[in-house]
Amino acid sequence: MHYKESKEKSNKLLKNHTEINIYEIKNIQIPKELNETYRLFFEKLTEFEGRKPTNQNYLSIIVDSYIQGLILEELLTEELLKEEFIKQEKEKSKWEIIDIGTGLGIPSIPIILYLKKTKKEIEFYLMEPKQKKVKFLENIKKEFNLEFEIINSDEKSFYSKNRKKFDVVFCRAVFTPPKIFDIFKKFSKNLSFWQYSNSYEEILKKYHNKIKQNNLEIYKIFKYTLISTHFTIVFKNKYLQDAN
Repeated sequence: MHYKESKEKSNKLLKNHTEINIYEIKNIQIPKELNETYRLFFEKLTEFEGRKPTNQNYLSIIVDSYIQGLILEELLTEELLKEEFIKQEKEKSKWEIIDIGTGLGIPSIPIILYLKKTKKEIEFYLMEPKQKKVKFLENIKKEFNLEFEIINSDEKSFYSKNRKKFDVVFCRAVFTPPKIFDIFKKFSKNLSFWQYSNSYEEILKKYHNKIKQNNLEIYKIFKYTLISTHFTIVFKNKYLQDAN
């Protein structure tokens, strides 16, 4: 992945927070073999949904998810492993990552397909409450020979029974912002990914108290262009900074 720190700066989005650098992702190219696999998955996804596969949908669903995989790989391999709190914590053999409200496996399935070739020690959990979509995920898992766990539950029921936390949380903008920030607090030990295709500043300003109360802090913001401008805001738990 090629990205560079942009001259563009965000406003002070959170109280007492310094200005945040925007990292702009460019030169996005999917390897040919992986792109062919993505096309097969995309066909099955659109067939399940009963809609025509279009290039616009491919960009917004598959390529966008691929970018999340690039960001994840970059953060895990080049940055987080250098942090002392990670060195102390990573006695276990695998990173645990959960995709809450995954639906038909977005963004996780494209990420898993990408990371499959890297042989990285990552264990994915895909949470989806609807049985019909769970069946789709089971079929995809078998057909593409993928390794991941499926959690057939909503986040509230699962948390009430397990109280399990994960190294990284993915949660797309399918929930309202207050709920997303609550999910990050409950489920994430380290980082949380929030994909947002519109301007994010107003939402972060509006909910800055909620974010602060949940001990979340912006780690990095990634900007990229597909059909329009997209942002991935990566949060980290506040205690991680304090631990350093």
